[in-house]
Amino acid sequence: MAVDPETGSIEVVDYAIGHDIGRALNPAIVDGQVAGGAAEGIANALLTEMTFAPDGQPLTLTLADYLAGTADGAPVPRLVEREMPSPTNPLGIRGVGESAAIAPPAAIWNAVARAMGWDAVPARIPVTPAALAGADTRNCR
Repeated sequence: MAVDPETGSIEVVDYAIGHDIGRALNPAIVDGQVAGGAAEGIANALLTEMTFAPDGQPLTLTLADYLAGTADGAPVPRLVEREMPSPTNPLGIRGVGESAAIAPPAAIWNAVARAMGWDAVPARIPVTPAALAGADTRNCR
């Protein structure tokens, strides 16, 4: 993780994923689903923010209303996959597409906090450049 506290610039230098994929019927598709899920999760951690008016009405209604991640902005993750057939179905398969999207916000926030020398992690996601620039630990838990 490379963080510039003055500008709020964050670069994910390396990202690794350990995953129990069940039985891979098509390993190339599994790798693509896991990498795509990680890119989505990283974008959620760094860019994508749903905002709401005080009365609860959403303010981010279209893609023009928030930053969205792109494939060229995401690192190529290192995948460490383990094939352990699931006992819950005859093919031994597991879902893999969305699972890689769950961990990135927590992992990214912890890496940002560590890079900033903080003992706590910030209390809101995403960590946009504007939110990080000049930030301190008052909004951390």
